[in-house]
Amino acid sequence: IRSFKQAIEIKPNYAEAYLHLGCSYAKQQATTEALATFKQGCAMDAQHPTLWLHAGQMHQQLGQIDQAIESYQHTIALYPKDAMVHDLLGTAYAQLERLDEAFDAFVIALKLNPHHTSAQHNLASLYFRERSFDKALRYWLQMLNDGPDDHTVYNIATAYAGLNRWQEAKTYFEAHLKQQPSHVPSLMNLASL
Repeated sequence: IRSFKQAIEIKPNYAEAYLHLGCSYAKQQATTEALATFKQGCAMDAQHPTLWLHAGQMHQQLGQIDQAIESYQHTIALYPKDAMVHDLLGTAYAQLERLDEAFDAFVIALKLNPHHTSAQHNLASLYFRERSFDKALRYWLQMLNDGPDDHTVYNIATAYAGLNRWQEAKTYFEAHLKQQPSHVPSLMNLASL
């Protein structure tokens, strides 16, 4: 941190130094200091998408969701083809219950990168929340094909249960229990089938 501060003292308009100093603060979980540093960097170079991105993430961690959305929108204006930023924007919209905008952001992220697992999961979770189990299932199955993880297996089981497709639900709950034998929700769901 001291070296990056010295670099800023020597060359105060060098945005990269603010980026690295802010990332150093973020690694130490000094979120407020990281945010202030990223915002200073944005003031030095308003065309630096990574500074805006990190500022958005710090705002989001601090619960400043409207400011996070603004920072993500700045990032997208500078670099519109980054699926990760669209996914982050979607999560921020979802936190504010702006679900239509969240859906749109996740869909854009997946158009940019069809295998973006976070966007797949986030979109599937919104569909599940809206009780569109078939749509949620589509994205969770895609995630499973892209690289299985045990939580996705559980999500697939719950989506099948939501669709009253009990045999498939049972199969996936059993598969999940092979991965996590003491997972209480899976045990309870399986017992109720």
